[in-house]
Amino acid sequence: FYEDHILTAKSGSLYISGQPGTGKTALLKEIMYEMAPKLDAVKHDVKSVFINCMTIQQPRAVYQRVMQELGRTLDSTKQDPVKAMEELVLEPSKKVVMYVVVLDEIDHLLTKNQDVLYKLFEWCSIEGSRLVLFGIANALDMTDRFLPRLKARNCEPQLLNFNPYQVAEIQAIIMDRLVSLEKTAKPSVVPLMQKTAIEFCARKVAAATGDLRKALDICRQTIEMVEAEVKKKDKQERQQQQLQSRVTVVHVKKALASAFGSPAVQKMKALNVHQKIVLAVLVMKIQDGK
Repeated sequence: FYEDHILTAKSGSLYISGQPGTGKTALLKEIMYEMAPKLDAVKHDVKSVFINCMTIQQPRAVYQRVMQELGRTLDSTKQDPVKAMEELVLEPSKKVVMYVVVLDEIDHLLTKNQDVLYKLFEWCSIEGSRLVLFGIANALDMTDRFLPRLKARNCEPQLLNFNPYQVAEIQAIIMDRLVSLEKTAKPSVVPLMQKTAIEFCARKVAAATGDLRKALDICRQTIEMVEAEVKKKDKQERQQQQLQSRVTVVHVKKALASAFGSPAVQKMKALNVHQKIVLAVLVMKIQDGK
């Protein structure tokens, strides 16, 4: 998509979906970083903007935010940010400039009539447009569910879904991170963690969420547990234990209990924002009644 649109100065949009911790934002940033040297060979200019939509209070404020990130100052009393951005990406200019806009957590721009998202995606499909849009969110069906008119108007974005990490993938990434800590090229033993502990962590996280960040965070917690245990020993014991101490399944179980908690806690974490608000109000009412 990057080569077909940004390097060839062709407008377009891509919606990237997937559960949290599946590497959506990280991979996109990595690709943009790796492709940066190729921009020197193209005749047109490329200006990129990365915005996390959770930092925007009102969906319509995204237009002004994009213009600000591009270095375009607007007179808040006279200039309409929507018209200003529309002119920027649609009106022809002597110098061809492609505007790459990455909107992370794009579902925070959802409104009652979805006018903000419809405009952004439609601008990408207009002939002569210089806008390339990347939208990132968790929901696989966001465009079908909330933006059904995109298909009728023939301006649907391309779709890319990131599946949750599987056991073998989580295990391989954890082992690769640990091995990279060793100075030797190929250590005979994986440092800091037992292989059984790594596998146990990978299986539990893959079964629960498939969130790689959660798996790495659990590994960090377990290593800190072992470090704290070693510090409690006296000097002689500490020197001997440092060579032997590694994270075991017991440590992983403790970290998992802290990370995931009870099934009831897990169900509450899975609730959406509105459901959490209702639950919080009910708790407050019960407490007031007492």
